[in-house]
Amino acid sequence: MPITSPDGDIWFRLANSTTVGFANLQQVFGVDASVAVSDWSATHAVDDLSALVNQQFTQKSWNFHSIYPALTCTGCAPATYPLPVQDLVAGVPKTGTILSGGATHFRLAVPAGVTGTLTVTSPSPAGLKLLVVKTK
Repeated sequence: MPITSPDGDIWFRLANSTTVGFANLQQVFGVDASVAVSDWSATHAVDDLSALVNQQFTQKSWNFHSIYPALTCTGCAPATYPLPVQDLVAGVPKTGTILSGGATHFRLAVPAGVTGTLTVTSPSPAGLKLLVVKTK
């Protein structure tokens, strides 16, 4: 999203707004911040995986998949990309909890010409969002 205002103006409008939270961000940037954050979260799982990934799910200036393994610390396990992306297996249910405002990432594959079905349930689905990104 291109921003035409100088940084000082943006910070002034953020700090001096009569709104707070996502409403403040939406007022200043003109976008639904919850969608922007959801897209940003997805970039951590799919960036640099494939040329098929839509541009909105990429980070042009970062390559987290190559940066994190290079980071090490004394006494730590071997460095790996820290985002857990869980594989889904046909017929094997996965259960878990996603906190409000949080995210979890899954990887699944459906062969060409075959239909795949994913069922998601929640006791309080009001704020639940499902985002699917094609990588192959």
